[in-house]
Amino acid sequence: MPSKAIPRETLLCIDRILREYTDDETDPKHNPAHALGSGSIAAKLRDDFGITISAKTVSRCLEDLQAFYDRPTPSRHRGTALLAEGELGRTTSCDTPSAKRWYWMRSRLFEPSEVEYLATLAKNAPRVRNPEKLCEKLGCLLSVNQRRRLALAPRPEPLPNAIGAPIQTLLYNVNVLEKAIAKGRLVSFSYCKHDGSHGNSELTPERCVGYIPYCVECVEGYYYLVAKAKGRRKSSDGKRIRFRTLRVDRMQEVAPEKRGVSLRPNDYRTLQQEARAYIRAAVNRMPSERIETVRLKCYSGKSVAIVRESFGEREGFSQTTMEGSLPAEFTFRVSADGFSYWAMKFLEDIEVIEPASLRDRIIGMIENNRYGLFEKRASSKLKKEPA
Repeated sequence: MPSKAIPRETLLCIDRILREYTDDETDPKHNPAHALGSGSIAAKLRDDFGITISAKTVSRCLEDLQAFYDRPTPSRHRGTALLAEGELGRTTSCDTPSAKRWYWMRSRLFEPSEVEYLATLAKNAPRVRNPEKLCEKLGCLLSVNQRRRLALAPRPEPLPNAIGAPIQTLLYNVNVLEKAIAKGRLVSFSYCKHDGSHGNSELTPERCVGYIPYCVECVEGYYYLVAKAKGRRKSSDGKRIRFRTLRVDRMQEVAPEKRGVSLRPNDYRTLQQEARAYIRAAVNRMPSERIETVRLKCYSGKSVAIVRESFGEREGFSQTTMEGSLPAEFTFRVSADGFSYWAMKFLEDIEVIEPASLRDRIIGMIENNRYGLFEKRASSKLKKEPA
């Protein structure tokens, strides 16, 4: 029960602060990434609500708040009580002489993946009068950091059930995978894939056991699980492949295993961050560990709009020429493998300048085209030249 000396309004305000500014996401340099100390909570109480209390009193309030969350809820109040459900996370930092405790909201009514999917659904629903307003309301279910990451989609994306997987099954799979990742558990599932035989378009199931999951991300309308690759397969440049990318809508019988991830927590968090960067840099749904800074020129206003729409949210995106001038020059970081195929669609209006290896690869793809255009032009030119 709340302490008699602490007003209930203060507890409600602290609950709002935790839900707004903290979440369960992690960072390799700081665990968790979005947590607050009692001093920071006291400052936000003062700035946001005009309530002035000491950091020590905030710690007492947090203990009372957790006791409230832990109380059993009568079945007749179960529906409305869901809105107030919560679980505090706490950790102690020993990096400083005086150990400091950090607090964050560990669980919520909706997982980020569920809110993200509902927002995607709203943007594609023809009967919703104001989809942007609805997405804004859905974003209030998350922290400001999660909201900033999920609510910046510049355009509606196709619904991620491309092979007919029921929406409920897809959301269930995403939820199970995210919980397994949060708890550091291995996962097992059946994965439907093409067997590679010529002329066979059927998907065949593969039983996958003991996979280490790193992250679940929505890329170009499809949910993907990035897990640790098994075996010793190597990429074209001779490096060992570290990640395996699997479409969640092709998964069945997804379940966490009792075994935990056999990695140190810091190493696991680092690999999670690298896996997110790996999948978020994908182009044409082709992720690659070869992520490079691309510099290109656009020679038309239409190509400028295409580049902004396609890569405006990518890491390092910037325009290095004056706004409105042509040719316009842009830089950003993406997967080089997938980007080379994307660039082939806009040869007339877009020119890749850097890196040189990517530019040479695109030139090679043009020269080695299946239509033999360069061979025909070269032979025609030789006939016209005098002997």
